[in-house]
Amino acid sequence: MMQYQINAGERCIGYTNLENRDVGMGVYGGRFVPTKAYSEVQPVFQLYAQAMAVQPADETLLAKFFTIRDALSFTLWSTDGLLIRTTWILIVDFTSVIPNDDLEISLQVVDIERV
Repeated sequence: MMQYQINAGERCIGYTNLENRDVGMGVYGGRFVPTKAYSEVQPVFQLYAQAMAVQPADETLLAKFFTIRDALSFTLWSTDGLLIRTTWILIVDFTSVIPNDDLEISLQVVDIERV
């Protein structure tokens, strides 16, 4: 299975194999393996976890999360250095709520032929 790189700006924040695929919807996901640089953006994704940890979800925190996340430049790259355009990237990081939880990634791909 091919490995993909996730960048925040110019910095690699982690890797994924995108093990889960819904090609028809262009939605892919899988385990996310962070690099040390992930710590720079981790608080952004932990906002999502905090918002979803309550019922009903905290809409104020969700709005804050989406605003901050969308302002950052997250990109998906193939191992051969090709940019794969995405509509959105979400790293599911519940480690602030569930210590030692595995990280997951979900994203929607525009360039399906490159995955």
